[in-house]
Formats: sequence, C-alpha cells, structure tokens
Amino acid sequence: MNKVIISTSVAGLLSMSGCVTEGPPQASVSGRCSTEGTEWAMGKSADEATGRRLFQQSGAGLWRIITPDRAVLADYRDDRLTVNVDAANKIIAIRCG
Repeated sequence: MNKVIISTSVAGLLSMSGCVTEGPPQASVSGRCSTEGTEWAMGKSADEATGRRLFQQSGAGLWRIITPDRAVLADYRDDRLTVNVDAANKIIAIRCG
C-alpha cells in the first residue's frame, strides 16, 4: 500500500514539473562588485530606480541599503554592493563588501 502511494505521489510531482512557468529573465551579473563609475549616485535619494541602476552597474550579486539606525554584521562579501544613506535617505557612501 505504501509503495503505491509513494509511486503515485512521485508520478504526480513529476507531471507537475512541466507546469512551472519561468520568471522574468535575470540580469547577468559577474558576482564581483565594483563601485567604478557610481559617483553619480552620491547625494541622490536611494529610491528603487537608483538602487536598481547601482546594482546593475556594480555587477554585484547582492546589494543592501544601510540606514543610520540599522545594525549590520561586519561580514565581508566581495559580491555585495553596500549603499549607506543618511536620515533623509540620501546616499552618502557606496562600497563593496
């Protein structure tokens, strides 16, 4: 009885795998972060458009925005873009790590 239930479940899962739709295409990133040419964003508001442009331009695999009241770990990742903002949400620092 258990074998029948397991094999039926596996067959059902395999048939469902063909129904998965693909998401939007992902931007290609090198995984290595570079802040070269990102000076244009200094002093700008850290809105979604600015963040996305910085992320794409940097080639980073991850990114984060750090606000003045946010505690962060001191873990270094060479594939992460870190954007520091002030209390008014203006970009004050852009770095990798």
